Amino acid sequence: MIVPYTRYLSFLVNGINRSYINNLRYIKEDLEFSFTEYILCQMHLGILCHLLKRDLYVIYHVYRWLEEKKEVNLEELSLTLQWFYWDMSCFFQSISRYPVLESKNIEVTVPIHDLESLGISNVFLNFEIEREKVMDALRHGKGEYMQYLTLKYKELVAFDSIFRTQEQKDRFVMSLILAKFSKRGEVIQWEKNQ
Repeated sequence: MIVPYTRYLSFLVNGINRSYINNLRYIKEDLEFSFTEYILCQMHLGILCHLLKRDLYVIYHVYRWLEEKKEVNLEELSLTLQWFYWDMSCFFQSISRYPVLESKNIEVTVPIHDLESLGISNVFLNFEIEREKVMDALRHGKGEYMQYLTLKYKELVAFDSIFRTQEQKDRFVMSLILAKFSKRGEVIQWEKNQ
């Protein structure tokens, strides 16, 4: 199920305030979070722009590109892509700590070809390789993911008890990947053998 823009905000709020996490227990379908629906949500329900002090006009310009095929500034497009990945990172971080949306596939999608044609660069990632880099950072306290680790020392020690299932660990890893690449404004493309 593609999460429609009218429901998007309720999912993103879970990335900010975990007190709503129980609402996720009632979802029975796989979820797809699309960049297009994200922009529609930000345009029509712009509370996050206000709360996070983001420029609504940037969203508006990308919205017009998506809806009306107007020209778009690449810097603004890259910035909204960064916001999208960051907000999804917060969502994955939040749900990784709780046994919610179990056995549900959660996909984050962007209009790759449209973005490529405008000159937004891609980065190709293999989830297993990135997961190993994260686990290295957890085990050895160094590596490219260290600056994105939000766990405190005692949580690092108790990593396996905080994240009891592999699914929870993978969602935590996904949150770090999205956080890392949210700084770059590139399109993430996943290699097929994931």
